[in-house]
Amino acid sequence: MSMRRWAAAVIVALALGLGPSATRAGDGPSGGDVDAFEKGMTRVACLYERGRAEAALKALQALLEEHVGQPYARGRRAEIEDLAQRLSFRAGAVLPEPKTLVSGKLLKWDARSGKIKIEYTPKTRADLERSKDGVWYFPMDLRGPTTIEIEGSSYPMKTDDSPVIYLGGGHNEKKSVEQSFMIIFGTPPYGEGTNEVWMPARILRYDGEKRVPLCKKDISPAKRGKPYKLKLKISKTSLQASINNKSIGKAKKSRDIWGYLGFECMGWEQVTISGEVESSWIQSKIDVALAEQRETFDQSYDRSKVLPDWLFEAGTAPAAKAGDEPADDLPERLAQAHWPKLKQAYDAIEAEDYARVLEVAAKMRKDGAPESICAYLEALAKDELGLLGEALACVDRCLKAAPCFADGLLLRASLLRRLGRTAESAQAFHAGIAAGSKRTYAYELAALTMMFAGKLKEARGFVRLAARNGLLSERLDLLGGALVKAEKGPTWARTYEHKSTNYHVLSDIDKKTCIQASKILEEAFTSYRVHIGWVSRDRSRLFKVYLFGGQTGFLKYQEDLQQPMGSPAEHAAGLYSPLLKQLLIWNLPSRDEMHATIRHEGFHQYLDRFLPDPPTWFNEGLAVYHEDAEKKAGHLVFGQIQREYVKLLKEKGLVPLEEFLVQSNRKFYEPGQLSYAQAWAFIHMLRHGSAAHKKLFKQLVKQLQSDDPSGEVIARVLPETLLDSLDRDLAAYVETLAR
Repeated sequence: MSMRRWAAAVIVALALGLGPSATRAGDGPSGGDVDAFEKGMTRVACLYERGRAEAALKALQALLEEHVGQPYARGRRAEIEDLAQRLSFRAGAVLPEPKTLVSGKLLKWDARSGKIKIEYTPKTRADLERSKDGVWYFPMDLRGPTTIEIEGSSYPMKTDDSPVIYLGGGHNEKKSVEQSFMIIFGTPPYGEGTNEVWMPARILRYDGEKRVPLCKKDISPAKRGKPYKLKLKISKTSLQASINNKSIGKAKKSRDIWGYLGFECMGWEQVTISGEVESSWIQSKIDVALAEQRETFDQSYDRSKVLPDWLFEAGTAPAAKAGDEPADDLPERLAQAHWPKLKQAYDAIEAEDYARVLEVAAKMRKDGAPESICAYLEALAKDELGLLGEALACVDRCLKAAPCFADGLLLRASLLRRLGRTAESAQAFHAGIAAGSKRTYAYELAALTMMFAGKLKEARGFVRLAARNGLLSERLDLLGGALVKAEKGPTWARTYEHKSTNYHVLSDIDKKTCIQASKILEEAFTSYRVHIGWVSRDRSRLFKVYLFGGQTGFLKYQEDLQQPMGSPAEHAAGLYSPLLKQLLIWNLPSRDEMHATIRHEGFHQYLDRFLPDPPTWFNEGLAVYHEDAEKKAGHLVFGQIQREYVKLLKEKGLVPLEEFLVQSNRKFYEPGQLSYAQAWAFIHMLRHGSAAHKKLFKQLVKQLQSDDPSGEVIARVLPETLLDSLDRDLAAYVETLAR
């Protein structure tokens, strides 16, 4: 169920007297108590960050003893439970020494900065990976200035054996190519038969497949068969290479090129690397060692031995009285004579017959029902029809007559958010809460709406405010847990990560998968920006992506989100959670299918930041459109024909656009693949059909970027007078695709 449907359903339940009652937990704390608790939680977090897990756990337990039974403490139980489990594990875990986990001699290591100094010999080279062509690669990628030194007692004798160092695998933003470097140290002249042969020393750059010479020294300063020390100094902007402190050249490099480091050198005896590297390599070894401890810990962990029982007590909500009138949940009291029609309106909302709701509201107004109630019903209906501006006007009329009507204030706040007026929305939620502060629903809707807006701080504030006011509920617990996930992500024993220009990808698989996924997303992102709209790059708001090693972990992570988000498909390959602002993918056996899922769900993630409330068919149709891609001339080309969808549409037929374009989320997803098929076909026609169709697509994209609600844009760009001809065009287009 979408946020809008969930909110409307709860509003209706409240109006019928079926909604959740406030669960009281005391008369509410004083400000001093709350402040003391907040300071205590900050102290616990600081101790944890400093690595003092045992002290942090004791401080947390002492803090809870000082605030027994307080609702503001219960309101943070999801965060406390997560923190207590992490602290308990860390307090008892034995952290292995990094130097015991690597084969080389670790002379220096700083996990925070990634600064390292490590030596290898042929006897301690187990960490190094050797390719089929004889190149030794270091297991850690560079991320800052680094120096590599290779020493031996006998410099190679032949030109074919010239030592080489390889650096690269980074993306040059200015040139838009993958770049790497090859540093060839060369060999001095020597006789071979009647000829004199040698290998010049050179530094080469590769822009993709293109080879670019940067500098060359015809006669290498090396001494064949003599002791040597090769040195490559890599700074942010340059490379400097030398043999026995004699330079063979210097070359410029881009600041964003780091990547892998490898070498080939016959008879090497010692290699030393000192500089800044990705800390994930050593950290992954630590995580592997901790993973076994964590598995044992999880099997025996009992939260009741760590946290007090009262923290998880929700209390008992007062039972509803039979025959209670719904007047308290309406803008004004309603005469008995209007109740039958009010029930008709509620039944129509449940049946998603919003035209009927408007019809009943008009009849109630004609019969003399209060304007505030009629306008409120119209606001609910127009909200669901996507006419957000009209819905806001209706709710404003309602509030003019009943300015303290809590549900009207809350509906207004929700509408303001979806109209892109987030700051006003937060203020309106506070007004709604002030008018109905003893009902958990007000806080739940406020927190949920702010989470969908990506305002985690504001969402957390509403959850905590409810607790401070002595209110608890199952949904507030759910949202508290979701906020923990939004901030911290999955609890993996091992975590690999990679940050690209626009994405922060994390996984429990391996770093290579993270890099691969980020490349797929970055390529697709370029297409999104060109064809749909421009999302500004913001390094402080990278798109968050989690890649799960298996389906079990993927499903478990999202199981608590089913109530506000709807149940995911049992075999879903991935999803984008607009609640957490996270793209979630699991490691499918077929990498092609996994990549298609990344592109599909990645489009949802992109569009969520670009358009806060797009039509479902538009969102899903374009996501399917971007699933498959073909690379031509170095660029992705989208719009491949989905043969299975064409076949499905031929078998099942098309839903009239008059109905299809305005249907609710629930109705869109009920027939499953059929709705996806029609959404894709309609988008494909608008992208690749006639000039008139392409013009409609451009108008849609342009006007959806405005402040106008999406429902109003659709009605304006695709009016009813045009839909019959578009139905005929779409049927003919599907026939063409089937050939």
